[in-house]
Amino acid sequence: MDYQMPGMDGITFSKKLRKNGFNGDIIFVSGFPEIVFDCFEINIFRFLKKPIKQNDLFAALDAFLYKNQKNYRFIILKNKGMEIKINYDDILYIEAFNKNSIIHLKEHKLIQAKSLSEIEKSLSKNNFIRTHRSFIVNLKYIKMTNKSQIYLDNGEIIKLSRNNFIKLKNMYNEFLKISN
Repeated sequence: MDYQMPGMDGITFSKKLRKNGFNGDIIFVSGFPEIVFDCFEINIFRFLKKPIKQNDLFAALDAFLYKNQKNYRFIILKNKGMEIKINYDDILYIEAFNKNSIIHLKEHKLIQAKSLSEIEKSLSKNNFIRTHRSFIVNLKYIKMTNKSQIYLDNGEIIKLSRNNFIKLKNMYNEFLKISN
């Protein structure tokens, strides 16, 4: 939504949308940064200052997609002959175990007769990272890292290969931008 529009400014128009029941996300665009506080009244999703920088636009769009796809992010796994839908948010990490994989969930573990590479292909690249040949970690549950280990919110420690440290640092920073 642009602030300067013919006939009516964007804030007035957005207020009318809200009054008529529209509760969708609004990304507001303006060359007047002083109006940002007026935008809080209409509960905007993001405010972009003109001229719009490509990185800012992409970050806003990524955040929008992340927010609106949260409810649809899951993986289908087989366990004891049944198919189970597991939300990404329930997966802490996945560990290679012989030729199988152990899915570490918040409450329990599932053993899958699939390699870590097979499972990795069906996961979102924005939420999970291969940190070591034996581990895939959900970025949401990382508490802190050093050059060889990842500390999860639940206290568990996961191996981090030296080759993946920079990749993890960059992905985690991007994940934090999108998640906020």
